[in-house]
This record gives sequence, C-alpha cells and structure tokens, in this order.
Amino acid sequence: MNRKIRLSNTLFHILTLMLAAFLLVGNASAQFETATVLGSVRDANEAVIEGATITLKNVATDITNTATTDSNGDYQFVNIKIGIYQIIIEANGFNRTVAENINVTVNARQRVDLTLQVATATETVVITDAANPLQTDSSELGKSCNENKLSLYL
Repeated sequence: MNRKIRLSNTLFHILTLMLAAFLLVGNASAQFETATVLGSVRDANEAVIEGATITLKNVATDITNTATTDSNGDYQFVNIKIGIYQIIIEANGFNRTVAENINVTVNARQRVDLTLQVATATETVVITDAANPLQTDSSELGKSCNENKLSLYL
C-alpha cells in the first residue's frame, strides 16, 4: 500500500513538472515571435515632427497598429509579430509618406527613421457653368434696334 502511494506521488510530480515545462516553453517561444519597430520622424531640415500619425500595417494580414510621434518626433511599436510591414506617416503640412517592405525579424529592434517633405499647396478650380463671354475688342452689338426701342431708352 505504501509503495502504491509513493508511486502515485511520483507520477503526480512527474506530470506536474511536464505540464509546467510545457507551459513555460510555450510562453517563452511566444516572446521570440515578436519584435519592436521604432524610429523618428523629421522634416528635410532635421526638425522633429511632433504629433505625426504612424500606421504600421502587416502586408500579409492587413492588421494595422497606430501610434503618434512624441515631442522628440519618436514612435515605437512593441510586441509586433514578425513579417513584412508597411509604414504610413501622415502629418499636417507634410506629404503623406509610405515606407514599403519593412522586414521585421524575430526579437529585433527594427529602426525606421523617416523624413517628410513639406506639402505644396495645390488647388484645382473647376468651372461647370461659365457666363457668356463679353466681347471687348469691338463696340458692335449683335442685335439691331428699331426707332421705337431706342426712344424708350432716351
């Protein structure tokens, strides 16, 4: 009887250790399947751009994460799944910028610094209904008037 209890206790401890090892290995491997993507956003004069919206898009899954640059122009995405990404940067007064094919590898700190270009003001005016053109090179009018009509104006 005593021997059965010892065997049962030993089996219980072995199973508990195996379960704990399985859980720890699963958790540890998940830590190495992610990475960090970080960088800074500046203009052409190397001035920081605060408040820029950074979108990190996984090309394979279309999953996006969004961040905003801080007062130093820095951004950071942590615990990002490995894969190929696209970074989209938008800031007031600057052209939208897209960085393609950012390869995020296992447990990396992938740095992507970007420079934004100042947007140029472009406006397009579309005229859909124009007024009749005024003929300025001739004093002739295209209508004839008889005496009765002229007397109304005099």
